[in-house]
Amino acid sequence: MVFFKLVCRNILAVSLCGLLVSCNGFKIWIPEDESTAEEREKIAATLQHISALAAEVGYQNSFTSLPVWVTTEDEYENNRSAYCSWDDNNHGVYIVINRKVFEREKQEPRFQEVFAVLLHEIGHCYFSRGHSHERILKPGYIAEVQAVDSVGGTVFNESGFPVSIMYVGSPASCQENCDASFRITKVKEFEKYFVSELVGTIKAMSADELEKFKSFRWVKIEE
Repeated sequence: MVFFKLVCRNILAVSLCGLLVSCNGFKIWIPEDESTAEEREKIAATLQHISALAAEVGYQNSFTSLPVWVTTEDEYENNRSAYCSWDDNNHGVYIVINRKVFEREKQEPRFQEVFAVLLHEIGHCYFSRGHSHERILKPGYIAEVQAVDSVGGTVFNESGFPVSIMYVGSPASCQENCDASFRITKVKEFEKYFVSELVGTIKAMSADELEKFKSFRWVKIEE
């Protein structure tokens, strides 16, 4: 598994927007990193936490040195919060995360926005994972979940549970409010499950398996 070959960096050109590097014969554009000291600290702590969770389930590689840049650009194609950049040999090179991700977490700290977005992009960059639309469902019911932080809790309902951090909604899989189920990937108590699934040590096939990480309840939909 090959990832982030920036150790072979040779600077070819520099501008106010970033720099062009040559890496094992491939030319890669590296954007300007606009991160603040607070954002860099948050990224470092999050990568360390992901690495520690992965180590707990037997995964030996660390994610702490992965290059992550922050941008202040308002939007990306398809309203992306972050993306993985690839070289010409289909190796992940770096992750770019939008500042709005940090802002959303500050506005709603019960949801681990930075953790979920970084883990999702690691899935693309490091594990070559595509998006998933797979969820655990119980026909006629919705799942009631609580997200908690130091100042309280938020109870929210979802029609199903994503089985992977790579989940994104699609009209075929969730019809209305397609991205809402992604909130479950941001709940702290489920973080070990999503790391474990990404590194290949577990994949929940039922709600009972998910309840090992956090309790929730199915609520019957009133007709």
